[in-house]
This record gives sequence, C-alpha cells and structure tokens, in this order.
Amino acid sequence: MKYLVLLIMTAPMFNVFAHCPNALEADGEKFCYAVEWLKGEKRKGSKFVEVKKMSPYLNATNEIPQKRVFSKLNFKMWLAGDASHQFTTPEGFSVKPFMLKSLDHADHGVAYEAEYIENEQALQLSKMPLISMRGCWNLVWEKEDGEIRSLAESFDYPNLNIAEQMERLSFCSMCSTGPKPPGVGGGDHGDHDGHH
Repeated sequence: MKYLVLLIMTAPMFNVFAHCPNALEADGEKFCYAVEWLKGEKRKGSKFVEVKKMSPYLNATNEIPQKRVFSKLNFKMWLAGDASHQFTTPEGFSVKPFMLKSLDHADHGVAYEAEYIENEQALQLSKMPLISMRGCWNLVWEKEDGEIRSLAESFDYPNLNIAEQMERLSFCSMCSTGPKPPGVGGGDHGDHDGHH
C-alpha cells in the first residue's frame, strides 16, 4: 500500500519531465504540453502569499474567502520534437480553468491571473479559487470560434482523501465539454469567483 501511495504521489512529477507528456494537434502542427502544479496562495489584505498546501486545492463551498487556498500552476507548451521545450502555442490559444457541469447545468469559468514567466518557459496561472460545487474543474483551451477542448480533466486534489477523490471522479464522468441542450444556457463562459 505504501508503494501504491508513493507511485500516485510521484506520477505527476514524472509527467512534467517526460518529453511529450500530453499532445494536441492544431493548425496542422503537433504540440506537446505539461501542467506543473505549484504551492497554493492565500490572500492577506491586498496581497497573495504562498502557503505550504499544494495545488490544485478544492475549497469547501461554504469556506470564507479569507481562508480559501488559491491554486497556481505552470503551463508549458512546445512544438513536438523540440528538445529545448521552447514555449509556443497555436494561434488564438487561450488556456484557463473551467468548471464542466453535467448536461442539465451551464458550464462556467473562474477568476484567475495569467502571466508568462520567461525563465520557466511557462504560462503561469494563479489566484484560482477552485470551489467545490456540482461540477468538475478542468483546464481548457477555448478556441477563437468558442469551441472548448479539455487539456487536463478531473484534477487530483491533494487535500481530498482517496474516497473523496473517487466520488469526484465518478461524478466527473457525467460532465462534458460537448454542447448543452437548448434552454440550459449553452455554457456560461463568464468568470465566477465561487458562489456569491
């Protein structure tokens, strides 16, 4: 059992350093990408400070804003075959956190900040308040024509136990990036900072 837990905990680290951990094709070219989760942040006054808790962190629905842990990650993308992993993206590429809901509810985004970090060759997404609700947080690519592609599905949350993780995975299998039925809102792509 100890070995299984160790394997689960270290698998994401191996993924980041693999030559092409994830692939996608766009504009006739093949790209590789990796998601590296970082330590979370908490808001202190008007500033955000790093905390020991790892991202992605799922906050309870009723957690007061002052106690929320905000998730943070580095997103790296490069042309397939580029051993230097120089950051590049397809034209019109926009990556963001996104809540996928079951077919009878509208999808939505969340407030976040994005900044290119040159020495990391990564786009850093930060200040993401991932709140527990009836849906699944994903990392998505929203194309210029509005099509949404999932890049990282069903996050593994270090602050949840195995039973809670399995329950979320089961529920997430009912969520979809496909079109919503008429009258459901067609996917609310607005940014929401939890429930207000």
